[in-house]
Amino acid sequence: MDFEMEEESGKQQQLPRFLPHGSDIHSSDQHMIDLKVDKQKQMTEVEIDKQKPMTEVKMDKQKQTTKVEMDIRKQMAEVEMDDMDIGKSVQELTMEKEEIAAEEEDFSCYRRAWESRRGPEGCSFFEDTTQLSSMHFTHLTPKPSLDDAIVAETLQILSIKLTEIKGGFKLPLSVYGVVAARDSVDNNRNLLFAHSRIAPQRIRQHNPYLRLIGPSRAILCRDPVRFEIQLKVERGAVSRDRALISATRDFYVRHPGVHTICFENRFCKIELCVERLVETIQATICSVRVVKQGTRQRVESRCRVSCSTTSYSRKIIDGKPTYVANAPSGEVVLLDRLKKPMPSGSEGYLDLSRRVVSVEHEGSLKVVVQTCSSSGDIIAEGHVSLASEYFGFSQKRFNVDDAELEVTVAWSLLVVDKDDILRPVAV
Repeated sequence: MDFEMEEESGKQQQLPRFLPHGSDIHSSDQHMIDLKVDKQKQMTEVEIDKQKPMTEVKMDKQKQTTKVEMDIRKQMAEVEMDDMDIGKSVQELTMEKEEIAAEEEDFSCYRRAWESRRGPEGCSFFEDTTQLSSMHFTHLTPKPSLDDAIVAETLQILSIKLTEIKGGFKLPLSVYGVVAARDSVDNNRNLLFAHSRIAPQRIRQHNPYLRLIGPSRAILCRDPVRFEIQLKVERGAVSRDRALISATRDFYVRHPGVHTICFENRFCKIELCVERLVETIQATICSVRVVKQGTRQRVESRCRVSCSTTSYSRKIIDGKPTYVANAPSGEVVLLDRLKKPMPSGSEGYLDLSRRVVSVEHEGSLKVVVQTCSSSGDIIAEGHVSLASEYFGFSQKRFNVDDAELEVTVAWSLLVVDKDDILRPVAV
């Protein structure tokens, strides 16, 4: 019995010797597990660190894209009231913006080039207009020397038409800006169209023509003629105005006749119609005056004034030299008030919007006056023809129904070069 107790006691005493050994095995396994967990944790952190920059870059790109889209949508919201950009994609809006910016930059480069070249030559500033008068030689008698005054080929400006509207614009449009020509006489602007923002021209479907105010003198076309066009659309607030077109174009043609010069971009197409005339002088329609009103017709209420030129060719008919009239030139509109009454206090003088035309030196000038009803229908017409002169004045009377009118025209040869007439005369 005692022996058994001692044996059991011995077993109990031996057990503690084995427990530490068993405890060491358990601690080693736990250590290995902890190492594996730490390693996996480190690998996971490395992977996260690697992926983090890529995620941040993607988020930055998304933010930038979102910002651009928000800016475009903001711009679209600003013009939504005018229905300008409804239905346009972000890409279309971006392309339109880039094209207008490119047009304006091209025009700015052209202007800087002109200023660097022409400024030192005495042409003064870019926006300066020609100061040469269309009546420069009108008062000189006898006929001036042909060294300073010439008969030469010129460009007749017939019309400027807004033939197409695109890019969300809709008629009617309030257009302002400048269309001008430059020739070799002085290289200054010869204004054809000029309207300020506070007094734009309303362009309508039934009358898409710009109301011309020039040229102020004949346009010489011995060398290329440069046309400049800068037009904008007035849309209420200044910040809402839109650029319509900015462009320049050189034009030169040897053959006489009517020619069309096109300007086109994403927003419009404009056609400038010109006619090249040979051996011309310049005529200034000084006045068209109502001398006596008729009982049936009052010319000043609503009327239209236009002119055309006719040249003559010398031909031998039946053995005799005979002058035969050629086909008349294109029509030049001097005043168009078909539906608007003339302002009061004009004392019978019709307020012409343009006055200078080119006439072939052996030709004639035909002036036509039409009176119209309130609906714009022509109800009466009268005309008068005047033979061209090298200098001086011509004056004739004619009738429109039972009203009597009088036209006065000044004639002048052309200036070939501004420097020639400014040169001191030797005594």
